[in-house]
Amino acid sequence: MNLKTLAKKASNLPNLEFNWAGIEQWHPEVFSREITDLPSAIEYIQKLKERVAAQSFILKDLADAYMKLKDIMLEAEIE
Repeated sequence: MNLKTLAKKASNLPNLEFNWAGIEQWHPEVFSREITDLPSAIEYIQKLKERVAAQSFILKDLADAYMKLKDIMLEAEIE
């Protein structure tokens, strides 16, 4: 495999951008600080739900990127 082909395959890998921080990230201290009544609990749960959905897509992209990278490594000829 030449360098141009390798670069093209690498450019097709997903761009994984993920912010690990945020008030919706589960932690007992954050939960205690953010939840003061039922409406705040509902809002917090909604944010957690959205975060879990986003993380699911990110994990899928990460698995796809891993498989593509694995294929690239297996196809590459070391000269």
